[in-house]
Amino acid sequence: RSPVHRAVPMDMIGVKRYDTKGRAIGEARIVGLFTSNVYYQSGDQIPLVRKKIAEVLDRSNFAPVSHDGKSLKAILEFLPRDEIFQMSEDDLFEISMGILALETRPGVRMFVRKDAFERFVSVMVFVPRERFSTELRRQIQDIVEKAFNSHSSTFSTLITEEAPLARLHLIVKTSPGDIPNVN
Repeated sequence: RSPVHRAVPMDMIGVKRYDTKGRAIGEARIVGLFTSNVYYQSGDQIPLVRKKIAEVLDRSNFAPVSHDGKSLKAILEFLPRDEIFQMSEDDLFEISMGILALETRPGVRMFVRKDAFERFVSVMVFVPRERFSTELRRQIQDIVEKAFNSHSSTFSTLITEEAPLARLHLIVKTSPGDIPNVN
């Protein structure tokens, strides 16, 4: 956790170095926190995020001015930035298309992403906005924590008047090599 600014887990960017035979021989690490601009400016302004969003929009085959094209773009803008940085383009495509499907037929759905180093799982749970409450959040959190034999290190919620779904985002600590398969 960061000892300054915000008491949240710090971000780490690793840049591997390779020898002439393509073997990893080292890594430069940058550890700290992204500035608040990363979280509040459009994804179009952040190079890596921009690239991933463009790939998902292109892969969807939706016309940019269509209803689905605009909805998908909005979904991608409002996903947690840390998630977009860390997930693969394939995962981003699957999750964003799953969220889009939920918007047309609201229901409850959970999307799980394992950390590459298996230190945690990121769990996004979408619930119809009218059904979401603090009590429901606690119940979902308890179920997820029990399923992963752990506890949440952080949670955040996103509820807007315009969106039909509320989002609960949990970061659940895990032990490398010991992450249960949760359906």
